[in-house]
Amino acid sequence: MGLLELFTTACVPVFNMLLVTGVGSFLATDFAGLLSKEARKHLNNVSDVKGCIKAENISIIDLK
Repeated sequence: MGLLELFTTACVPVFNMLLVTGVGSFLATDFAGLLSKEARKHLNNVSDVKGCIKAENISIIDLK
């Protein structure tokens, strides 16, 4: 396996994540008009709670 092939294989998941993040960010803007202002607010609250739960789980796992 060549170095270039290894590098491209490792970069594919990163590019996929950036693509999904970019498309999701675009769809959540006012320009796309897919989500209302209230829906974006609720979505932010859900992602904040999910992040807090993940951080709490990581802290608990690290302490054990």
